[in-house]
Amino acid sequence: MDRELKIAVGWNAMPLYGAKVISNARDYYSYNFPVIRTLPKVPVVGIEDIIKDGLHTVIPGQKITWNQLGLDIPLIFIHSGWRYKHFTSLADEVRKNGGVVIGMFDNNWKGGARQLLGIVFFRLFLKRKYSAVFVPGLQGLKLAKYLGFDDDDIYQGLYCGSNKIFKNTIKITERKKTFIFVGQFIHRKAVIELLDAFKIFRRIHPEWSIRFIGQGDLERDIDGNKGVTVEPFMQSEGIMKAMNESRVLILPSYVEHWGVVVHEATLCGCGILLTSSVGSAVDLATPENAIIIKKASVKSLVEAMCKFSNMSDFEFIRMQEKSIELSKKFSMNRWLNEFRGIVRKYKP
Repeated sequence: MDRELKIAVGWNAMPLYGAKVISNARDYYSYNFPVIRTLPKVPVVGIEDIIKDGLHTVIPGQKITWNQLGLDIPLIFIHSGWRYKHFTSLADEVRKNGGVVIGMFDNNWKGGARQLLGIVFFRLFLKRKYSAVFVPGLQGLKLAKYLGFDDDDIYQGLYCGSNKIFKNTIKITERKKTFIFVGQFIHRKAVIELLDAFKIFRRIHPEWSIRFIGQGDLERDIDGNKGVTVEPFMQSEGIMKAMNESRVLILPSYVEHWGVVVHEATLCGCGILLTSSVGSAVDLATPENAIIIKKASVKSLVEAMCKFSNMSDFEFIRMQEKSIELSKKFSMNRWLNEFRGIVRKYKP
C-alpha cells in the first residue's frame, strides 16, 4: 500500500477484539497506521501487545490536535461516535485538510420521539461531516438510512466476537443446566430483574443454576443466592470456557446498542434469551435458537427460562446448530473486508 495514503482509526473504549481487527488490517496493508483510543471502564489486558506501535491513548472529552499527538493529519479518519470531543476535534482537522471522515456508529433504531428529533438534528448539522458510516448490523443499517446515508455509504460488521477465541467445544446436551450472564452489574442490564426471576424459576427447576460474570454496583445484591455464582470479569479465553459450560446466555438489557457478548455466545453454541432492546437480536436471534422478550419483566423472564428448561435434547442440539450457523454472519474477516471497501472507495 502507498504509505502516502494516510489512514487513522479512533476507537472509544477500545475492546480487545477491536485491537485484533485493526491489527489484521495493518497486516493486510503492511502499514501500521495510527490508532487513537480511550481506555474502557473495565481493564482489558493485551491490547498493547497486539498494537505494539502507533497506539495513542487520549483523555475522554478533551479536544486534541494531530500535532499534539505527534502525527500528520491523515487523509482518511475512521472514528467511533459523533459526540466525542477527543475524536470530533481531530475529524474537523481532517476535513479542513481535504480528507474524509467515516463514522463508526453503534446506535440502533428505536423510532421514539427523542431519536426522531436526534435524526433531524443530525441531518441538519452533522451529516455533512461524514462521508460514510460503519455500523454493527441491521438495526444500525436502518438508523443510518434515516440519518441520510445512501446504501453505498453504509458498511456493516463493525462488531464481532473473536472467532479465533470463541468456539463451540462442548456439545450442548453434555453441558450442565446453566444460564450465563456476562456484563456489568448495573440497572440498565436488568440484573436484579434477572436474579428475581431466577429465584422464582429455581423453585420449580432446582437442577438449573446461573453464572453472573462481570462487575458493578449491584454485585452485593446478586451474590449469596442459591444456585447463583458470581465471578469477576475475565479475559476472553475464560469467558469462552464459561460459555461452553453453559446452555443459554441471558442478556435482558433495557438498552443495548448491539451486544458483542451475544455473538460470542452464538460462536460457542449457546442459546440466547434477549430483550428486543438488544441491537443484535435481529441479526443473531431466531425462534430456533433464541427467545426474545419485549421487556425485562420478572414474569417474562421466568416464562422464557421455563421454556428453555422444558426443551428436549433434540431441541437443544438444533438450537446449538442454529446459533453456530448465525454466528458466521459476523467475523474478523468480514470486518477487514468492510474496512477494505471503505479504503478502496474513499482513498484520494
